[in-house]
Amino acid sequence: MQVFFGKYKEHIAILFLLIATAFLRFKDLGYSDYISDEPGTFLYRGLPTKYDMTPLEFILSQRKGPMQILIGFMPYPIVGNYKNEFAQRIPFALFNTGAVIIFYFLIKRLAGSKLIGFLAALLFSVQGLVVAFGRVAQYQ
Repeated sequence: MQVFFGKYKEHIAILFLLIATAFLRFKDLGYSDYISDEPGTFLYRGLPTKYDMTPLEFILSQRKGPMQILIGFMPYPIVGNYKNEFAQRIPFALFNTGAVIIFYFLIKRLAGSKLIGFLAALLFSVQGLVVAFGRVAQYQ
């Protein structure tokens, strides 16, 4: 038993980190309605607007980065509408979960310690703003 845990200790730590992070990001993700700024992340739908913008003009007119808008568009071809809050928030929750794992490897390399990397990533994972931004369809 000791050999098993010794050999896979880092894998078990990463798995624990993934489970804890995913629980905080995905539990009741679609429960609440959109907050006021979330619909602004949706890609231009090709419908006429009051300014008759092309999709490129729409992206360039935003005060947000283009990736936020493109990521917000990802669920649309799958679910077919923007009324599914859960589907709209999934890409942001997935990227946020991935950021926690990348943070673990970055700190592990900088500190030279798996334990410090794990503890730093765990603290990063449960930090309120990180959790909040992982649960909304918007990054600023």
